[in-house]
Amino acid sequence: MLRVSSLLCAGALAWLGCAGHDASEDDVGSAPPANSCVRIDGGDIGQRVTVEVPGIDSAMPVTFTSWIAKEGEPNTLVGFTLDVNATFTVTAGQDIFEGSGVSFANPNGLSSPAANGISSVEICTAVEDTSPPPSVDPPACEHDCDGGGGDAGTGDAGHCP
Repeated sequence: MLRVSSLLCAGALAWLGCAGHDASEDDVGSAPPANSCVRIDGGDIGQRVTVEVPGIDSAMPVTFTSWIAKEGEPNTLVGFTLDVNATFTVTAGQDIFEGSGVSFANPNGLSSPAANGISSVEICTAVEDTSPPPSVDPPACEHDCDGGGGDAGTGDAGHCP
């Protein structure tokens, strides 16, 4: 009987040891923590502020480049512009808006009494725009680019400097 209770006790201790192990400790290099968003509020609202938004490999700087004031109420801010694409949550009064991109404007309008001022912005992801710049066509060349007197056989027609 003593042997059975010793085995039960050893089994219970082994189970407790395993139950106390946190498997998430083994997941090195996985996704960022669930609460890796960056929040601005208070005196930062309305300012040119740069925040570092955590990513999987590194942080991405995001700058609030401009703010939109409510019409007729210059101290009530209802929108903003960012320098990179981001996903964000905006709190304005009791309203909470989710958005993405490089700008936000209160969906209730810029002058409506229902358009409350922004009290906080939380940015959770930021993406640097890696698309190529728009192509620009070179200016059209005249047929006589060498400035000469129109001799088609000489000059650099089609190859303007």
